[in-house]
Amino acid sequence: MSKLSLHTIIGIAWGIQATCAVPEVAAAEPPQLIIRATSPVPNPVTEYVAKVSKPRKVTIPPTQSVEYFIRQRCGSYSPVFANTFYSLNEPLDKDRGPSKSPRDANMPACIIWGLFRQEKNSRGGVGIPVPVLSTDKSLDPVLRRNVGLKVSADTIWSCAQAVTISAYCGKTYRQLVEQLNPPGTLDKFFDPQQQAQQPQERQLVLPLVTKPSHLELDPNAKDVAEKTLQDVKRKIEQLSEPYGAEYESAIFDGRIHLFGAADLQTEKDKKGCRGAIVERPDWPYDANRVSSVINRTLERLDAPTPVTVTVMDTGLDDGQFIGDEKKFLRTDTVSGSPYGTYGMGIDDTKVTKPAADYPLAWHGTAVADVLAGGSGLRGQFKELFKYLKINVINLITSDRNTNPPKFDIVPEAIVRSMDFTDVNRVAVANVSIGSTTSLDQLEKLLQSQNLILVAAAGNEAQNVQRGEFTTYPASYGGTHNWQIITVAAHDGNNAIADFSNYSNKYVDLVAPGCAIPNKIKLRPADGTSFAAPLVSMTVALLRAFNVEPRHIKMRLQATVDFDPKLEQVLWSGRLNIVKALALYDDVLERRSQAGQPRLGEWVPSDQRVQLCEVGDEYPVSWIKKIIVDQTIVNGAPDYKIRIVRLEKQLTRGEKPELTMDPACKPAERGIIFKFKDPPEPDAIEVPWSDIVDLVPRYFLDNQDNKLGGEGPPKE
Repeated sequence: MSKLSLHTIIGIAWGIQATCAVPEVAAAEPPQLIIRATSPVPNPVTEYVAKVSKPRKVTIPPTQSVEYFIRQRCGSYSPVFANTFYSLNEPLDKDRGPSKSPRDANMPACIIWGLFRQEKNSRGGVGIPVPVLSTDKSLDPVLRRNVGLKVSADTIWSCAQAVTISAYCGKTYRQLVEQLNPPGTLDKFFDPQQQAQQPQERQLVLPLVTKPSHLELDPNAKDVAEKTLQDVKRKIEQLSEPYGAEYESAIFDGRIHLFGAADLQTEKDKKGCRGAIVERPDWPYDANRVSSVINRTLERLDAPTPVTVTVMDTGLDDGQFIGDEKKFLRTDTVSGSPYGTYGMGIDDTKVTKPAADYPLAWHGTAVADVLAGGSGLRGQFKELFKYLKINVINLITSDRNTNPPKFDIVPEAIVRSMDFTDVNRVAVANVSIGSTTSLDQLEKLLQSQNLILVAAAGNEAQNVQRGEFTTYPASYGGTHNWQIITVAAHDGNNAIADFSNYSNKYVDLVAPGCAIPNKIKLRPADGTSFAAPLVSMTVALLRAFNVEPRHIKMRLQATVDFDPKLEQVLWSGRLNIVKALALYDDVLERRSQAGQPRLGEWVPSDQRVQLCEVGDEYPVSWIKKIIVDQTIVNGAPDYKIRIVRLEKQLTRGEKPELTMDPACKPAERGIIFKFKDPPEPDAIEVPWSDIVDLVPRYFLDNQDNKLGGEGPPKE
């Protein structure tokens, strides 16, 4: 039988530092603990956490009793917590009922567990209904999201004294869920043969739901000897021991930064960024070409799946949009909109509106605008709002008790945002933050969701190798994690911007990050935080076009514009939106038409091909990209090819790994290709000397021999 598990995550709050031309606006915050229970909490732990914490100023809304307010904040009402609460708020002890006006209170920390939301179900059991995602293949991810990262279906409910429900004692979570839900529910929800017949909106009743909470150590707490986080950690262990409680903890020490607009300090950046708009009319992408490829893909796609994207930033100022731009907006206050539930908007104006006096208040709105096609695509593809629902979250908290006000990003804002992504079935999240300390909880919460996080690399011009200039979540990118894509910035000359962070291990690719047009700022914006949303837009469309989540990074890697000079990033390549979204066409870029990839059909000689003069044959379905290198040998051009390929055939849901073979002498003179944009009557041989690269389509004819995706056959 397992022990009672108290899952405690200890973290330190960070102040916000803007990597931009505006002054830093806040200093580091005091240490905080982030705590999550994975079972009912022992009373001694509840009492100790309340006593040792620094109370926060809160307001009890009118008509709410004190007990109701505590239940809403803590999920349950504990007498030992109430004793500490009323000792800090003596007037409320005498007036515990509802009031006609708001009341201020000092709120100590509490460990949140969701008994307050329990309901009786039709079978007479008491539990909490939670959503089941379409990507949940078993009970385990549902439990990890709602109860704790260590809890699984086989975890046994503890029989510890005073903290359990006797009817649950000694049973596994699977048994409890079966007890609380109609017979056969788990089989219907998670059996692959029955899953497709279930409605998309599904709920399970769980015996318990918990959420992370935070605690700031109060140095003036009475009857508390502990003065450091390490002391508090040891005390929690002592208090938990009689109950057989287990917990995990990690101490973090760092700061969270917001990557604002980059400060162009070098001549290379000034020329490369400012020259981008003047010298490249299609900057940062060819909106007409991208729109054309999207329409071509939609013609072949049976049923696109609109996706929700979250921008974790400084909130959304929807007043910045005027005229036709308002068509892309959506808010919770608008009903009957002809644009449906999709588009860019906010779910709660109270928590997503940026502070007007915050120097970077514009940042989240500008980032969201770029993600929403504001740099050109929205004007050409006017139905973009049908496929993307963009929610903008405000990570910034303000302290109005200081003069001037202090603006911070605190750890609970990250946790709250991740909770939002879970509840709202978010497919893609975009962040422009960095911390020198590992954000383990962010990474673990990602693992419990089917979410892809696109992270800006940062603007400090540093190598973000771990142990050198580590910044999270950017340093979570690279090959080891299919869910995190880290983006550096390149300038108008296709070189990495001098201000951009980089790493050939953790930064995946570069995207335009200079002079990015948007509808918010008075001038185009510079920085990795404006490169990242271009990648997020591409990822969101790939998800909408039914590319498997685990294949997203593979598709991006296969479709970048490879450049050996970009060896500072993992894939040595630049984002190419057209190549990425051409899911039903092979894409060939010719040297005679550089920068203008053509769509069509590669006509290989067989299902297996030997492309190198010396080397192995590969199934066509394994080949993701062919790159042609041009060098000068004895005064004449010489051509070799590189093959980017799978090492084995993929199975559904498997994370793909790509490898690039060494450059080799080609076996043939070129490839046979039939162009379709505009269409040409016959396939022709295109010599290697006229090829930059070839990217095969994602969806193939034979679904048993596919490139890694699911979808209908091509024509």
